[in-house]
Amino acid sequence: NPNALDVKVLGDFDHVKNSLAVDDE
Repeated sequence: NPNALDVKVLGDFDHVKNSLAVDDE
C-alpha cells in the first residue's frame, strides 16, 4: 500500500522536523 508508506515517511519527517525545532530553541 503506497499510501501507508507515504504516511510513515511523512510521520518520520514530522518527528525529525519537531526534534530539530526543539534543538533550535
